[in-house]
Amino acid sequence: MVRIMRTALALLPLALVVACTDPREACLSNAVEELSTVDALILETEQALERGYRTYPTNTGRASVGYCIGNRSGGTVAIGLSLCNDVRPQIVDKPVAIDRVEEQRKLEDLRQTRARLALRSEAEASACRARFPAAG
Repeated sequence: MVRIMRTALALLPLALVVACTDPREACLSNAVEELSTVDALILETEQALERGYRTYPTNTGRASVGYCIGNRSGGTVAIGLSLCNDVRPQIVDKPVAIDRVEEQRKLEDLRQTRARLALRSEAEASACRARFPAAG
């Protein structure tokens, strides 16, 4: 019973957001979602061509050494001061050279995809406006 109550309480904010969503806006947002993604990819590719490289997030561990109080060692709890080390993940952007010919081909492909999606998105947006007329 407690588990059901916790689940219900956890889903309550989601239910409130869904209840407050304007169906017209949700429909229009869905109509242009893919177009927005392709626009972002076009921008990213253009920037890569300008720079001559892309950046990729890379996880690098950052080690630190310090003193710990109450260190667990071998399943037992040690009381006192001890030396401990810690490796924390750190995400850094690593530059990687691009193949300009491949990036240019990708950019042209994305632009063609965008042209097709723009037509489809406009048709879907028109259907949304017809289905959910603007209030006022």
